[in-house]
Amino acid sequence: MPLLPRLGVAAALLGLTPLLGSTGCDGPGYYACTEIGCSDGFSVGLVAADRFPEGVYDVALTADGTTEACRFEVADGRVLDDETCNAAYGIGPTSPSPEAVGIVYPLLTGEIEIVVSRDGVEIERLQTTPVYETVQPNGPDCDPVCRVARTEIVVD
Repeated sequence: MPLLPRLGVAAALLGLTPLLGSTGCDGPGYYACTEIGCSDGFSVGLVAADRFPEGVYDVALTADGTTEACRFEVADGRVLDDETCNAAYGIGPTSPSPEAVGIVYPLLTGEIEIVVSRDGVEIERLQTTPVYETVQPNGPDCDPVCRVARTEIVVD
């Protein structure tokens, strides 16, 4: 009897068959899951055509009758102050063009209104309903499973 079937018989006799099936190395099409994480959420991308104009930015997002607001300041080609945003900034001398800011919110449903102001003047207003997609960063048979949606607003 070849070695591989003997190993399978030995594993079955020892109660180790489940371990053989979970190694991620059983043959073509099988893989081990990684541990990349993700979160459910809605993100707003503020994108400049090239570089972000200087100023104090206020972003107000209204959903389900509740408004969440945040403020950040851009000066001298970089973010000087972020008072309240849960954001990732792609602004500054080492950032590629176009510059962008990504603000992340929890999972939101229904219609959403986003108002962006610079130095107290409204520069953009958008109403949207998020369309969520399911993502599985570790593969189709691996956790976690997250729902994400995104919208972009140009701020020139």
